[in-house]
Amino acid sequence: MRILLPALLIVAALLVSCTDQQPDSAGQPTAAPAGRIAEGTVVGISDGHGNVYTSIAPDRYEPLGLQPGRWVRVQFADQALTMVVAQTYTDVPAGTPLAVLHRESLTFAIRDGNFSQTHSINVGDPFTLFAAAPPNQGK
Repeated sequence: MRILLPALLIVAALLVSCTDQQPDSAGQPTAAPAGRIAEGTVVGISDGHGNVYTSIAPDRYEPLGLQPGRWVRVQFADQALTMVVAQTYTDVPAGTPLAVLHRESLTFAIRDGNFSQTHSINVGDPFTLFAAAPPNQGK
């Protein structure tokens, strides 16, 4: 049992890291489609605030280009949300969705709101993260 758990954790980490590539027709990994940053899964939801913890760990932030001020589009099965990547919740106005570079994982939240309830997100839901331009402030 002591060996089985670490082995399972290594396999899980490899599976998550491999989701950034798509196989070609011969089954070989190829580069991610233009604009796509990564794929992930919702691994937890905080009580009360409904913050959504993802499978994207902090050691992947830099390789994926995730840094404060960058805009991303998060595609869930039936909805896409554009949000800024932030270091803290106070980087955005109240009621604004954001992707927080949390110490445990990339986290989707709404400042002073409940992300999982507002967007009907559940543990196990897959998502794809894309690069995005800031929304047009003039509209």
